Amino acid sequence: MKFFFLSLLLFLAGCSGNIVLDNPRDVAVTFIFDGNSQHDLAANSSSTIDLEAGKHRVEVRSVGGEILGDTTFQLKADGEGLVHSGGSNYLIWRQLYGLQKDRKILLNERWVEFDSIRAFGDLKVYPKSWLFVEKSWDLGLEDELPASKTLYMTDDFSIEAKLFRTPEFIKTYKGMAQE
Repeated sequence: MKFFFLSLLLFLAGCSGNIVLDNPRDVAVTFIFDGNSQHDLAANSSSTIDLEAGKHRVEVRSVGGEILGDTTFQLKADGEGLVHSGGSNYLIWRQLYGLQKDRKILLNERWVEFDSIRAFGDLKVYPKSWLFVEKSWDLGLEDELPASKTLYMTDDFSIEAKLFRTPEFIKTYKGMAQE
């Protein structure tokens, strides 16, 4: 029995997850994980790193060494997420495709206000100060939210969750409102 728990513990300790580093700022930044692992990121760019499961501390610094933000977060075994430099709010927008009659049951749509913007939808807003966002989306920052989706005969609906930075969300939201 002890061998089983030890094996399980070693297995879980060895698990890692993909973390997207995102810098929406107009200047380069450095992400420092746990005081020793350093990742430089150019202005307005993203990168993906592997990070071991467990508790981590991240500092975001400017090129001049100024601390722009820091946080501690727990990465689950095989967990994924986003760590950003704090230059933008991030949003997860859940969009329903297919059968619309159960829309009120399937989505948590409401009016949401952030950055002097008011939007209606199933939205979760992560403020600039929240530097780690655990993955709960299907489509990442570089993926497009489809205007429509083909469903199979056995499916009445599909829900896609898309991660956005504030400017990209506004552009997409306004574009869909005009259609």
